[in-house]
Amino acid sequence: MQYTARRLSTANTLARDTPVIDGHKATNALDGAILLGGRTSLPDTWRILHSNANIAIEAISARDNSRGIHDMLEKADTALLKSLEECNIEHWAWLCEGAGWTIVGAAALSWCRGVQAAQVWSAWAKSGYPLAPTPHFLRTTRQINPKIILTGSALSELFAKSPNHPTFSK
Repeated sequence: MQYTARRLSTANTLARDTPVIDGHKATNALDGAILLGGRTSLPDTWRILHSNANIAIEAISARDNSRGIHDMLEKADTALLKSLEECNIEHWAWLCEGAGWTIVGAAALSWCRGVQAAQVWSAWAKSGYPLAPTPHFLRTTRQINPKIILTGSALSELFAKSPNHPTFSK
């Protein structure tokens, strides 16, 4: 399935028999928004990725080893992350800057068009999340786009190559 970022236009979404309310044609609330795959707004993408991360953390904490929930979340997240390939880095970065950088937002940034590895590591550093092998850390690092991973044998080496890199804690 090919995903593209585009702005939703009224002409593309309204039916011929658009309802008229108080003399005005009803329009879509997302007119003008950037939609990934023609369906999902950037704020919705951010919210879904973070909600899925929280669900995964809760499942791990509850020792729910059911592959079903993890597989479902991974499939949904993979589709959302791939949809960011057509999103300009600036658009995602503006959203994450406004909401506050998280490691989930930083990993998602790695999928945006025009991204460089140093930008991902810088965004991760802004989150303040330590480089420690917690379940959330491990799950999120697996979501980083493999195309931007630099050669190195450890994440601490990758982060060390970024400006203002975070320190690795054990």
